[in-house]
Amino acid sequence: MTRMQTNDVIFEMVLPRRPVSYNARGRPGYRRWKDYIINHAKILWRESILEGSDYYFQIIYICHENPVDVDNIIKGVQDALVGVLYADDVNISDISAHRRFTSEKIIIEELPDKLRNELDNRQQMADTVYFRLCKSRGIGSFT
Repeated sequence: MTRMQTNDVIFEMVLPRRPVSYNARGRPGYRRWKDYIINHAKILWRESILEGSDYYFQIIYICHENPVDVDNIIKGVQDALVGVLYADDVNISDISAHRRFTSEKIIIEELPDKLRNELDNRQQMADTVYFRLCKSRGIGSFT
């Protein structure tokens, strides 16, 4: 995949916290997770809700042991952003999801700048979820 340029990014956010699986919806922990996402997004996003469709959503999950399934993180994050960034998550046409363990060698230079800066400023690596929303590109640009 080609590296996203900074000017391609519409919105990005780092959540230094263990995510909660979409499978836990209906439980208090899941509601707190969604509220956490919504509150942080509202602090960072001061624009009106995005119009149109064809957005690319990327998520990177850095974790310790016993990770949450990365595909079960996506839906919760996308749902939390409805009404904050976009009117409906149907506007997202492309998704990429990545999970890396803190015990693995993570090539920090390959990470998005915002995530790299967050990890550089920490004393200790902790579960972290990073996501960004970009305008979608042709399928060929992702290979």
